[in-house]
Amino acid sequence: MIKGLDLRIKGLLSFVRAGGLLVAAGAFTGALANQPAQESLSLPSNVEEGLPKQAVVRASVRLGKTHPERWFVAYDLKEQARVALFEGDMQTDDKAFEADRNFGGKLSLQNLQSISVPEADASFLLSFEQVGDSTAKYFCVVTFRPGALDIKLFVNAVGGKAEVEDNPFCVRIWSKITAAGAGSRPYEISEYRLPNKNATKLVKVQTDRRIQRRDSVTVSAGIPKEELALEDRLNAIVGQGNEALRGGNASDAIKQYESALEFVQKQPLLAERKNYILDRLANGYVQGKRAKDAIPIYSQLLAERRRDCESQSAAISNCADIQFSLGMAKLHAADFEGALATLREAETNYVKAEKVSESHELSAIQVKEQAQTNLWIAVALFQLGKTEEATTTLEAAIPQLTRVQSDASILVGIRDDAARSLQDAQAFF
Repeated sequence: MIKGLDLRIKGLLSFVRAGGLLVAAGAFTGALANQPAQESLSLPSNVEEGLPKQAVVRASVRLGKTHPERWFVAYDLKEQARVALFEGDMQTDDKAFEADRNFGGKLSLQNLQSISVPEADASFLLSFEQVGDSTAKYFCVVTFRPGALDIKLFVNAVGGKAEVEDNPFCVRIWSKITAAGAGSRPYEISEYRLPNKNATKLVKVQTDRRIQRRDSVTVSAGIPKEELALEDRLNAIVGQGNEALRGGNASDAIKQYESALEFVQKQPLLAERKNYILDRLANGYVQGKRAKDAIPIYSQLLAERRRDCESQSAAISNCADIQFSLGMAKLHAADFEGALATLREAETNYVKAEKVSESHELSAIQVKEQAQTNLWIAVALFQLGKTEEATTTLEAAIPQLTRVQSDASILVGIRDDAARSLQDAQAFF
């Protein structure tokens, strides 16, 4: 046995039992991401003066090294999230979302990329992650030209990514469908284009998302305004729950998620969001020290994922995500035998997902999640008295995390998550 392993794992188990873990599919640690170098803790005077006095800055990024300086700022103004762009004495300001909702917490810059947008002198794609909720992603396209600053796109996604094509220019946003109905694709891909070369906004022109509503009307390549309005209301309720959870108030978060579930059950147009809300509610139960209440919810979600679990495509990762969450709920509930079995099933499916991933980046994500799952498998093994097997499992996870952490070709947020888990794993030794 490795010296110190016994005490370190026992300490981790105490942390699990205390409800201190932020449980999310594929996430080993609840530690917050380090702020990337491009972000700033102080703003130049012209930016500070251009923001409302009641603004709460959630992210600030200097774009390049030009003079006058160019800045992007995301901020909350009471219950409204806003984004702003500055260049010298010029500025533009816009609502981040159509609905009145705020960010509720800091955003961590994950990637800053210079891109080519028609008719613009300089253009950037910014990718953010919500601190404390690694599944919440935000993507923004901004442009600069003489006399004009434009925020051409600001959208949120679930665990997704952004792609840019030049000819013709378009932006594709990938958003993971974490708890959609059985048989759904693992990602929804929305495409945004400029309606004309002088347009100030990118507009959604197509999506591969297909929704079978209860009234038997299938919607594709666009979502009705009625449904968008309902989704905004739902997102506002869920956002309040997420904010409460980040603030450590699990009981209030649970109330919001239960309210969201009740709202979804009354709205046929939101039928496909029910599983997502159930997933958030189960996570709230786990963090609120009610893990036993989460287990039947995750079991239900897993049963509805049976097609993904049998899939020979990357959709099997959706099955693994739910298996991971179910295993973690069992671990919190001190069902170590059950946790071990379920986490092993998740790890096996992450391995399968890696083999069929359609891109190097998605493959790297699956490797990371295999390793992170193995860290918790080791915890369950140790609790069951299988110390040697726990040690071997930990040792196998380290080179996987090292490989992802050092892969410069993937998003920095993925590498940072692997680095945090690697640090946790190495601490055992």
